[in-house]
Amino acid sequence: IPGTHRNCPSWLHRAAHTTQTIPMSPRDEATISLIDAVEGPAAGGLPVVPSPMTTTERAMCNGEVWPAECNVPEYGSVVNGVLFFKRLPSREAVVKDFSEVLLAHLRFRSLARDDGSWHPTSVDPRYHFVDEPAEADVAGVRRRIEELIAVDLDHSYPLWRVHLIPIQQAGELSALVLRMHHCIGDGSSIAAVFNGIARDADGKPAGDTPLMQRLANELARRQQACGLAKACRSVAMGADAVKSFLSNASMPYRPLETDTAFTKPREERRRGTKFGGARHVVYVPPFSLAYVKACKNAARVSVNDVVFSAACGAVRRYCERRGDPAVSSGRRLRMRALIPIANPNPSGRSPEDQVTNNFAFISARMAVSQTDPLERVRRTNAEMSRIKHSTKALVSLWQTNRLVNCISKRARQKVARDLFSNHSLIFSNVPGPDIPVYIAGEQLEQVQAIFPNYLTQVILMSYNGRVHMNFVVDKNLIEDADSLADCYIAELRAIGEALGVPAEPLACSEAISSTAAPNQASGVAAYNLACSSGAPTPEAPRIATKELACSSVGFSADAPSQVEATPEALGAATQDLACSSADASADAPKVAREAPVAEEQQHAVPPRLEEVAEAGQAGGPQAGGPHDEAR
Repeated sequence: IPGTHRNCPSWLHRAAHTTQTIPMSPRDEATISLIDAVEGPAAGGLPVVPSPMTTTERAMCNGEVWPAECNVPEYGSVVNGVLFFKRLPSREAVVKDFSEVLLAHLRFRSLARDDGSWHPTSVDPRYHFVDEPAEADVAGVRRRIEELIAVDLDHSYPLWRVHLIPIQQAGELSALVLRMHHCIGDGSSIAAVFNGIARDADGKPAGDTPLMQRLANELARRQQACGLAKACRSVAMGADAVKSFLSNASMPYRPLETDTAFTKPREERRRGTKFGGARHVVYVPPFSLAYVKACKNAARVSVNDVVFSAACGAVRRYCERRGDPAVSSGRRLRMRALIPIANPNPSGRSPEDQVTNNFAFISARMAVSQTDPLERVRRTNAEMSRIKHSTKALVSLWQTNRLVNCISKRARQKVARDLFSNHSLIFSNVPGPDIPVYIAGEQLEQVQAIFPNYLTQVILMSYNGRVHMNFVVDKNLIEDADSLADCYIAELRAIGEALGVPAEPLACSEAISSTAAPNQASGVAAYNLACSSGAPTPEAPRIATKELACSSVGFSADAPSQVEATPEALGAATQDLACSSADASADAPKVAREAPVAEEQQHAVPPRLEEVAEAGQAGGPQAGGPHDEAR
């Protein structure tokens, strides 16, 4: 395949670089013909029709993931990637570049059928690329994004669409919104597609950057080592797999979580949570990846441990602000998060048919009972280490993508409803390019992945030394939802202060200065006020934008979401490119309390991706994405 990197077998490169110019159809100059673009046998016998949908994909396509009484709309299965620019790319450049990359993948040029099959068709750019009216300010752009993510996609067309939203206010960021149905692919697939669209300053795909190549090569190495590791530990793994199977299978039937201001009442959850209505997006101000790494090194944990621990602390702080008696009572709180994981390497498929879904969830306890930020970090690290050293990730992938075929639709729906009703949020962490990239000729400033899920969805993404994050919440449930952004930054700042990190998370500089930055407790409020009023302020960093990824999914470089399972667990990296790593950095001082050392010594674990990614950073100024450590 022209443009394919044969020296790197990674799904990342195969999916990102299998691109070709799609000719215009002689039948209609305004229509890009996919059928004419597919060369079939002349291109090496590649299939013209995508592989049939899996059971899970078919359920998402037909709106049958949840019982009908849950009232989940179809847009609850649509992934939204939002790219922000100082200057919005021209429509012509967007149509050309997106068509070349997206239409190189079969599912982007096929109709999704109710029976789970795909029907190749032609793609009409007049439908798939939409020029939105210009918005007056940032608040208007955000309102329009929330309106768009609450709209179903039309099944009479391939299930994706691109919206261009200009802004009138000088100096603020315009937006490009890529909407894609989850039945096409998960977060890791979307991230691979993004890396084909994004280019570096030399015009090379983002997947060719040193960081992304290191991540891709390390994932491939781990998958190749997986068979040997499993053979060497087959007996021990077998016993642990049985334990993991029973643990995963029991998740929907465990005791309900504590009643808090962050969750629906237990009585409603016992009957089965209903979709509450339109979602509200809470944008966390972009924060420094260097700051997170400094905290990680000081605590001797992973980046994922730090950002997930901060999310747990943000939930506690929010409940305290709301005067929640469950928190003020001091009793132990039971709260859990679902973390997406994935095996992003569909074997035996053509490069044109690599976009797919192969994900599952693992359940992680949230450290919300603790009042001390360091104790919360320690508990989070212990929980992630426990999961990483088990076969939970591998078994969950098998249960979700294989065993699911053996049970009835009604049983699958009940399990999905009960599982989600038994958790407080979904946490994803997705890695992105560690250098500035260009989309359709314009430099990308910020990125957000937005998913209006059944539960509160939290997605972090790294890009160019910054971490971009949002909470997607039910605004009828979470009152004063925008305060969650303030709570998150406050918790992140408290972690750094407790560890003696002399820096400020909202500082724009990549370097960690030797002197502590002044307290900017009002920074988040100023940021949100500026965005709502449209008035720029010096303390209000612009909306962050990161790589498009994220299916119900996904994580960032050390994301607790995608637990970096041991080699036996497929190095289950990334659901959406979301793969967490619960490993600690080997050369940093340890957190003030001891993590489970004995368990670490019993299981030899290959080097973390973060170690691979950081190994080459000494000679360059660029910091790796939070995700480089996540794997």
